[in-house]
Amino acid sequence: MIKSNFVEKWERQRERGRLVYALIHGLVIGGFIALIYTAFNVLGTEMPDNLTPRTIIFFAIGGFAYGLIRFNIRERFYRSMKGQTNDGS
Repeated sequence: MIKSNFVEKWERQRERGRLVYALIHGLVIGGFIALIYTAFNVLGTEMPDNLTPRTIIFFAIGGFAYGLIRFNIRERFYRSMKGQTNDGS
């Protein structure tokens, strides 16, 4: 049986665990906003009023939550592809 690319990739990703997966999403999304914040500071241009360090933290928390949700969705899809009907909930 030939495995799909999704199955192979997901099996590697899920070995690290749910929290690591969500943490990576939080760091990437929060890091992107931090990069924008830093670019405004380095260039010396006027920063939007709503771009604050608090915004970076909120985006990081939102990215973490998004990672948890995405992990669950991908895990259910993976189990359905493997033929497991029990989703563990």
